[in-house]
Amino acid sequence: MQFARILVVDDSPDVSLALATILEDAGHDIIEAEDGDQVFDLAISESPNVVLMDVMMPRVNGIDALATLKADTRTSSIPVSWSLLKVDLKTWRWRVHSVPLST
Repeated sequence: MQFARILVVDDSPDVSLALATILEDAGHDIIEAEDGDQVFDLAISESPNVVLMDVMMPRVNGIDALATLKADTRTSSIPVSWSLLKVDLKTWRWRVHSVPLST
């Protein structure tokens, strides 16, 4: 089985922790960012296989971060998926909705 290098982008520490835990337990290498303003630089420096990104973030939202990635030939081929996750860390109840945006 081939494992992926995944860039997880979410401004919620609880969501980032939940996603990182699930994905790392599955054997994937995780890179984390707290906002869309970090996505492009991390995509260049870390070369992720896929980006899993929240839409609503305070400084640069996921839509603008996606546009930046797709506008540059160095990052335009990286698949991006929206991560719409709600987590209750007290009970570890979680609900994930992932919508693939590009390939």
